[in-house]
Amino acid sequence: MNNEIENLIQNSKLPGKRANLELLYTFANSATDQEVELCYKYKYSDLNNTPEEFIVMCGVLGYCVLNKSNPQNALDRIEEYAISSSWRVREAVAMGIQELALNDSKVLIETLDQWSMGNEKVKRAIIAGLCEPKVLKNKYILENTFRYLRQFTDELSLCSVKLTEEQKILRKALGYAWSVAIVENESIGTSLFETLINNDNKNIRWIVKNNLKKKRLEKMNADWVKNMIGIIAN
Repeated sequence: MNNEIENLIQNSKLPGKRANLELLYTFANSATDQEVELCYKYKYSDLNNTPEEFIVMCGVLGYCVLNKSNPQNALDRIEEYAISSSWRVREAVAMGIQELALNDSKVLIETLDQWSMGNEKVKRAIIAGLCEPKVLKNKYILENTFRYLRQFTDELSLCSVKLTEEQKILRKALGYAWSVAIVENESIGTSLFETLINNDNKNIRWIVKNNLKKKRLEKMNADWVKNMIGIIAN
């Protein structure tokens, strides 16, 4: 066994409540192509809360770091992991998107537009990846993030039956992601968000209410939050 892979296994902190994220980023920022490829060999059917789950996370994030100059190639490689049964591996995909977003944003968005036609887990990866303050400092990415937020929220508004597990995963992300984007551009964000307030669909009301609970919005504009809560409570 490769010494670096052995180190990941021994120090993953899995099984456990929290994986060793410091080690994850340390590996990703220093790994070789060979070491990253070795990580992908640990893609088993049931990874949840195992050291092997951590190794695959390292492979996903490490590949994105190594391929920052070619985001389309990186996204093509990691897309299948966006639908993993492992929530940690799906989170590694979001982390990978964040790394890629700090470079060629135009190619990134072009490729994510293709992802946006995928299933709800893939859409969740887009939202979780882009709705990060350091990423949203890029105005082009912020503009497109609002577009994705509105598109995916509108899609859930059409659902009048019980959500699938994949749809619940997307709804959970939308339940906080709007607030992250709004604080980066209050004028545009609040204007778009207010169009959701009078939507009677229970999933949209859930998304609205959960975003309004976020402290970041209260810190941004407490009066606006209070007003929105008053409207949706009626």
